[in-house]
Amino acid sequence: MLAAPWRSYLAIDASQPENALPIARHVYAHYVLHELSSLPFYPTWYDEGLAELLCTLHRDGDIIRVGEVPVGRAQWLLLGTPLSLRRMLTARDMLRWPVNRMSMFYAQSWALAHFF
Repeated sequence: MLAAPWRSYLAIDASQPENALPIARHVYAHYVLHELSSLPFYPTWYDEGLAELLCTLHRDGDIIRVGEVPVGRAQWLLLGTPLSLRRMLTARDMLRWPVNRMSMFYAQSWALAHFF
């Protein structure tokens, strides 16, 4: 996602179409959250959890649904080893985390944002 003063650009990897739209929605949710807020930052669990929550939004006729478990997150919540609440609430930079810990973080962040 590249935000510019007059327009914004969002590039997706179309080689995996089943993941492209949910990822694009997730990134767009981050963009909207940060553009519409005067706060300098949000806690990482909230930022990622809300983006995960909003990326599931879809319209079914006259009904708008939001909050379904994002694709691939249910297995982590059911079968993975949860991160401690302290680890969840204090997480900052996760780029060097192992993939399984990062996946669990996203799943638990969704669950926490969904709960609130």
